[in-house]
Formats: sequence, structure tokens, C-alpha cells
Amino acid sequence: MIADATRTADGLGITLTSTAEESDQPVGTILSQDPPAGGTVKAGGTVNVVVAAGIGTVPVPDLRTLTEQQAVQAIADAGLSIGLRSEAFAPLAPIGTVISQSPAAGVVVAKATAVDYV
Repeated sequence: MIADATRTADGLGITLTSTAEESDQPVGTILSQDPPAGGTVKAGGTVNVVVAAGIGTVPVPDLRTLTEQQAVQAIADAGLSIGLRSEAFAPLAPIGTVISQSPAAGVVVAKATAVDYV
């Protein structure tokens, strides 16, 4: 499931980029990935995954570490809407980057759901 994969990737220092595809598989199931299973990815690298989505649903993109402009674009590209924007100090994050979001990355939601970010 995408939520488990996102937690694992975070722990390994890898970024998951997900796209949704309507499927008869359970919502949130990873249908494919690039690089393929068993391949190697350097720390800080990216793995692209295709996630099963029900009709009219999409996975929430991972906005963390993106600039605000990139995050807004990722939200729009996913067919979601901009939620509440707030600011907070994070000593280890570059100024102007997203440090948290709700719903969390990988959660499958209805299209047009609002995504809040800090």
C-alpha cells in the first residue's frame, strides 16, 4: 500500500512520486514502480510509483521539500484543491519549502479535496 511505501521511503531517505490509475485493485495498491523492485536507488533519489485509485479518487502528492510554487502546481496537477496555507519555522528546512501537509502524501482522496500545507 502507498502509505506503507511512503513511510519506508522516508526512513530510507528516498522520495516517492505517485501517479494514480483507475484499477480493479484495492485503492492505494502500488501497481508498478520505476526503478523496478530489486533495483537500487541512491539516498535522496526518487522512485516513481503508479497507485490504484478508485473512480474519482487520486493519491495526495508528497509536497514536503517542494517550494510553495511547486507544491501548488503538484496539488493542481493531481486534480486537488489548495487548502489552508500556514507558516512555521523549521531549522533544517530551506526557507520557502513545504515542511508538512494534510492529508499525508500517498493517502487516496476524492478529486478536488483540499490539501493544507505548512
